[in-house]
Amino acid sequence: MRNEYAAQTGGVVRLHAADEIGKPRVGSIFYLAATADAMVIVLATVACYALYSYFAELHNTPELSKYIGAGILLAAGFVAQAMAKGAYRPIELMRVRKQFLRIAVYGSTSIGFLALLSFLFKISDQFSRGTALMFVVLCPALLISTRLFWAHWIPRATARGLVQPRRIVLVCKAGYSITRLREQIADSGVILTGVLTLPENQSAAQWMSTTNTMIARSADEVLVACDSSDLTSIGELLAELRTMPMPVKLALEPMIADIIRQPATRIGRLPAVEVQHAPLSGVEHFLKRSFDIAFALCALVSLFPIFIITAFAIKLESRGPVFFVQRRRGCNDVTFPIVKFRSMKVLEDGDAIIQARRNDARVTRVGAFIRSTSIDEIPQLWNVLLGDMSVVGPRPHAVSHDDSYDALIAQYAFRRNVKPGITGWAQINGLRGETPTIDSMKARVEHDLWYIHNWSLWLDIKIMLLTLVALSDRSKAY
Repeated sequence: MRNEYAAQTGGVVRLHAADEIGKPRVGSIFYLAATADAMVIVLATVACYALYSYFAELHNTPELSKYIGAGILLAAGFVAQAMAKGAYRPIELMRVRKQFLRIAVYGSTSIGFLALLSFLFKISDQFSRGTALMFVVLCPALLISTRLFWAHWIPRATARGLVQPRRIVLVCKAGYSITRLREQIADSGVILTGVLTLPENQSAAQWMSTTNTMIARSADEVLVACDSSDLTSIGELLAELRTMPMPVKLALEPMIADIIRQPATRIGRLPAVEVQHAPLSGVEHFLKRSFDIAFALCALVSLFPIFIITAFAIKLESRGPVFFVQRRRGCNDVTFPIVKFRSMKVLEDGDAIIQARRNDARVTRVGAFIRSTSIDEIPQLWNVLLGDMSVVGPRPHAVSHDDSYDALIAQYAFRRNVKPGITGWAQINGLRGETPTIDSMKARVEHDLWYIHNWSLWLDIKIMLLTLVALSDRSKAY
């Protein structure tokens, strides 16, 4: 494969396209993934029907055509939702955790819609419940397998030249550093075909008149990159680029990108962006508290067998209490006793508490297992019922650790503007477990503050679902 390259002369880059004739574009993966999902759902429906009929030795089974029809309806509903949300874009297919959540949401919606149709048309008795139960297990597993395949295959296929990557031309001012940009797009199914430098002595219209044909022939998309100080002068260029029949995107600095994602409002005629959200309103607090109570009660009942087995294992292995109680700071700095299953040989709750480390000698054998699986956190559901904690929120730390980090990190105390949680936004983003450096704690604080600012009931549900995925990674739980 001949790589595309750019040769810069006099502030203008001449772009040379590689010979990729005959190779599918990376964008075609959108349709391949959608087709694969539809086939998986229909085939899973038929397979579950056949397997259940065989093993249950059913003789009066419904016609196969009815299950094929149900599979087609499910596939249409699932794929339509995924396409509408852009879930089949190559860059999205490589975000595995997010795809797992989407499978759960789109699948539940599609099944719910089919169940509603069956109820309205009074045909629910024509479908086997056993087949339905097999389907809700088999189909998500197959869809998850396809996501793992795409996440593994797309960057490798692009790197090996099996598919033609999406071509992007970068437009920027002289002196703009593109090294970091190249690193960020390296595995995203796109290739930077060239760099066009904006001349200072020409208007955007004059410059476009000499470069528009070059861009159209050599790129599928235009990316404009600029520093925050150049935003006011980039408007004319963006207006000229809109005349081209291709996507035009503006790369922003992280701080500016975060600001424009916030809700916009107006003060008189002046547009304004809310960069700091107030703590939960009365209605929001009621919704969150109601959800916490309902979830904690259901979880305590359903997890009761695990609760008993864990307590028995702890007592069997070592002397000491089943539960570990330690003082933590909650909302508005109110101290409360957090309850966990005991996982160590010690019960530290003083002015000097040492965080658990890898291969920590204080951790028991049972403790190592329940810590890695987060079973030790189950008793905190009692803290949720008491109102000390929420299911989702910033993780509470020992009082002595709070005192230390309050002095080291300026915004650390802001985490305590809301109730702490059993799980949180930081935990599902790889910031679970030990925080051995100040930078690691700063990263956790940033995620916690983002959660507080962007709270919604849907966000809590999303975090809870992603927590189930994050639990499979035990590398940071010890």
